[in-house]
Amino acid sequence: MILLVVSIAAAVLFTSPGPGTCRPSWQGSHLKGWSNWGPIGKFGVGLDEGTRHDGRPSVRITSTRNAKSDAVVGIYQQFDATAYRGKRLQLTGYVKASGADSWSGLWMTVEDPDGAGVAFDNMENRRIEQAEEWKECLIVLDVPVDAGAVMIGCALHGLGEAWVSDLSLKTVEKTVKTTGLPVDDRKYPVEGRYRERLTLAFKNSDAAASDNGMPLSGWGIHSNVDYSIRADDANGLEGAASGCLAAKTESPHGFSTIYQTVRAKDYRGKKLRFSGYAKTRDVKDWAGLWMRVDGGGQVLAFDNMEDRPINGSSDWKQYAVVLEVPDNAFSLKIGCMLAGGGSSWFNKLKLEEVGDDVPVTGKPIKPMRLPRPQVLEKPALEFELL
Repeated sequence: MILLVVSIAAAVLFTSPGPGTCRPSWQGSHLKGWSNWGPIGKFGVGLDEGTRHDGRPSVRITSTRNAKSDAVVGIYQQFDATAYRGKRLQLTGYVKASGADSWSGLWMTVEDPDGAGVAFDNMENRRIEQAEEWKECLIVLDVPVDAGAVMIGCALHGLGEAWVSDLSLKTVEKTVKTTGLPVDDRKYPVEGRYRERLTLAFKNSDAAASDNGMPLSGWGIHSNVDYSIRADDANGLEGAASGCLAAKTESPHGFSTIYQTVRAKDYRGKKLRFSGYAKTRDVKDWAGLWMRVDGGGQVLAFDNMEDRPINGSSDWKQYAVVLEVPDNAFSLKIGCMLAGGGSSWFNKLKLEEVGDDVPVTGKPIKPMRLPRPQVLEKPALEFELL
């Protein structure tokens, strides 16, 4: 079970930035060390060899006229903060924009071990709006001694296109003034990673038809091409659509899960039950609900029903996982999963506080540090295709 705890911890540590976001939009345009975010199918990111600064290629970020005017798109990467702890860090880059109806710029966030922002700057107070010539951009932030990771990127707000090139990163003396803005989760370039409340219904998003999109509104996913994920009206329950996770092959690789993350502040010291109804068809391995409690950069409690799996074919039945939330908890993750062949449906999900008479279902585990596979050991600032 410990291996699967680690597997799911790695899979869903970096939670979804919200409906229809944080997924690559152009297949074949993957940049080494970088990820894309933005409304699926309505923006593009590509290496531009013909537009250079000081001999270095640029990345062009385009927001199409189909996107909302307040859309935020761009590229980002995370890297380990160890080498920069206790120091002042300066990100330098060159940006220009064309046809933008809003603005663009660099951004940087310093995170604590739980992924919460402790320092932030997105150049909102010195934005680049229209710039046919390269503009030098600087961001300077302090990195606390207990920082977990640093996120950097380039954002385009609204419509138009922007280019970024010639990035560099270095530590500077404390005499160099910081550029930090007030930390506000709502203004993170990658926003909504921790929800203030859960939305447990199932509705297909605009990206439902795309293998690269976030198919369910409000839900993050960890899956692969061997599985499909959708809201299913035909197999609903009491008039509500179900969340369907189904294998496309008899022996799919890995597992598929949908999940949401919520801040733990309102649940600390409480016992929580995550329950819902599930039905299955020809499930070869298992399906189930799961819940995870994280804090201090560690997994504190976990249950994924591995010891009481739902498999084979079964009609609607209620299931639950129950965990205690320690006082040092930072976030909760709840989700539904399918491992192996077959199909599974989930409905009427609910997260609620329960009393001492309800037993905990998760087995005791030693707190383990969250693996963070998306966090690079060191920054990868050169732009090159995978």
